[in-house]
Amino acid sequence: EQMPVSVEMVGAIDKIVVKMGLPIDSVVATTTFEQAQQMIGDLTEGGVENLNVRFSGWANRGVNQRVFTDVKVIKQLGGEAGMKNLISFAKDKNANLYFDGVNCFAYDSGILQGFVGFSDAARYTTREQVKIYPYDIITYKESDWLDPYYLAKPSYAKENASNMINKLSGLGAEGVAF
Repeated sequence: EQMPVSVEMVGAIDKIVVKMGLPIDSVVATTTFEQAQQMIGDLTEGGVENLNVRFSGWANRGVNQRVFTDVKVIKQLGGEAGMKNLISFAKDKNANLYFDGVNCFAYDSGILQGFVGFSDAARYTTREQVKIYPYDIITYKESDWLDPYYLAKPSYAKENASNMINKLSGLGAEGVAF
């Protein structure tokens, strides 16, 4: 009962689905705000007193999010209204709720969608952009055939972190996870 319990919930993921014969990148809800509320209720009613919940994938297309130049809560999870209900429910149950956001790394999303590697990526002393490729879990080698992500320059990361914090404050959230 006294021991802290930490739980991570994943709100939405990106998944390529086939629609009319074409592969379309879409958002798939894995844990809605209503389901998260139910889980928090079950845990607190089961005797957990020191509950910490980290909710990731809640905005900007899920876990592999777009940068927070504009923060949009995912509608498939319940939208802003569902998020506000989850926040107030967690407060009533004395559960610490933290919304996760990645601000230091970004995928190249193009000029109109927020992140452009040429201007927003951090650079080495050689002026080369800091690109990070995922590693293969079997060979432990860099998977350079996959799309890289970039280390964002500090001023850009700070701006996006402020945007996320301002949005969460406006919705009544008290916790942020980076």
